[in-house]
Amino acid sequence: MINLNGKVGACGYIPIWLQPIHPIQLVKTDQVTGEILRHKATGFAIKCEDGEPGQLIGKIMDGVPMARYDGYTDKVATEKKIARNVFKEGDKYYMTGDCMMRDKYGYFYFQDRLGDTFRWKSENVATTMNNVVYGVKVPGTEGSACMASILDVYDGEIEINRLADGLKQSLPKYAMPMFIRMVNNERGLDMTGTFKVQKMRMKKEGFNIEMMDDPVFVYSTFTKSYRRLDLETYKEIMKGNYRF
Repeated sequence: MINLNGKVGACGYIPIWLQPIHPIQLVKTDQVTGEILRHKATGFAIKCEDGEPGQLIGKIMDGVPMARYDGYTDKVATEKKIARNVFKEGDKYYMTGDCMMRDKYGYFYFQDRLGDTFRWKSENVATTMNNVVYGVKVPGTEGSACMASILDVYDGEIEINRLADGLKQSLPKYAMPMFIRMVNNERGLDMTGTFKVQKMRMKKEGFNIEMMDDPVFVYSTFTKSYRRLDLETYKEIMKGNYRF
């Protein structure tokens, strides 16, 4: 999929007349689990309408070099990326994990990464080692900035910049959390029925300190340290005046 016409913001184009039979499709997906949503009656995947975000998937066709999927050396990891019986019995699709939106003209636009990765400064950032790390939208920036919600087991006594020193030593620059939210220990993290953190609610709240009681800290690339996010700084970030 290529943006042949140079449409600003688009990352690809599929002509409208070709979309029904094209091997690349957008399907509705559970934003928390990353699982493809299916019709209750047929069990097949549900295609997205124009303007509706969904996961980009590509048909796997054995014997076709451009549509092969050899996967990883880990067979379990390989199988997790394959969806079966998507639109008919026996078919296979590769799940990219990319959330995209298609406009009415056939142009595709990247929205976010699903599940445990997100994009920031042109890099995929994995969060599988910490299930309370997620991407948040920041006006005037590309992709999603890294935000970490940490259970405050020290009841507000954690030294935030000692934490910053440890993060700088163990993480690449693009994976540094731009925001850290210290979650009240008594309230705890909201969990799903399968004991996964409710990331989507946290993503919606983002770093908006008016939507939460938890303290939020913002990282400064100039001082290489964190400071408490106040309302004035929040407004500057929302205006695109804060440099990350």
